[in-house]
Amino acid sequence: MELERKWRLLNIPPTGLLRGEPQRLTQAYLPIDAGEHRIRTDGTTYWETWKSDGTIARTETEQTISAQEYSDLLTPDLPIVTKDRYTFLDGGFTWLIDICSGALEGLVLVELEPAETGTAAEDVERVAAELNAILFPTWLGKGIEVTADARYKTKNLARYGIPPLKGAA
Repeated sequence: MELERKWRLLNIPPTGLLRGEPQRLTQAYLPIDAGEHRIRTDGTTYWETWKSDGTIARTETEQTISAQEYSDLLTPDLPIVTKDRYTFLDGGFTWLIDICSGALEGLVLVELEPAETGTAAEDVERVAAELNAILFPTWLGKGIEVTADARYKTKNLARYGIPPLKGAA
């Protein structure tokens, strides 16, 4: 089970915040009727992922695949997203800051995920409530929550580009 909230950051994060080397991710989205089918690489490891539809909670299945399997699945017509990911742990939660490049240049997304979810329904419900209670941190700057906005699912960003802003928090 994947639990996450997502914001569009309206500024580049403060320089002092982005320490260390980011993880450079390239991901492509394969055609599927419902949910999401993605392949991803950081240049060393390759993954294939399936996600259900949803907003804050989605079923996710991920497996490591070989470079050859990745190459076989990657076709020139697939929508692709490239981003530098910075990861921070804070209070049992993981903050992911994605600075997009290529067709999404200028887009900065922030995701908040629990470090651990558990699998029992009561664990998922408890963690989802904790996740919903967290306010957007002022140390990140200004952002708008896009968790429930389907335009900000990464598969849709890859296909349709950066959506226009609706409002800021």
